[in-house]
Amino acid sequence: MKSIEEAISINASVEKVWEIFTDFENHKAWNPFIVYIKGQPEKGAQLEIKVKSAEGKSTSFKTKINSIKEKEALSWKGHAGFKSMLEAEHCFQFAAQDDGTTLFTQSETFEGLLTAVIDSEIKETKEGFKEMNKALKKHCEA
Repeated sequence: MKSIEEAISINASVEKVWEIFTDFENHKAWNPFIVYIKGQPEKGAQLEIKVKSAEGKSTSFKTKINSIKEKEALSWKGHAGFKSMLEAEHCFQFAAQDDGTTLFTQSETFEGLLTAVIDSEIKETKEGFKEMNKALKKHCEA
């Protein structure tokens, strides 16, 4: 199993950050990593997602939201091939801070046989998290 995580403090309320993040249709306007997302932010909803690495490599996939708690967390889980080959869970957390800011954290956990050979993809994903977090911060604080 391998995990990555990136967090950023956003000078905006958790309500505003949640509203912008869950407006999936408008991710293309601000998000350099998840450039396309179609579906509704609700448990069990089918999503179509397209991510783009900093190197310009695009990947599209379908997944389902496996958990959601309004203004606190959202996650989806997917797999490549058989679940034993590669399974990943991508989590987004929104933590309201006492000073009115929001700590936004995204993480992904990878499991399966292919985990041992995807180090470069995991590194690219972590860079995508950093870029997305910065873009979300900029968009929320504008």
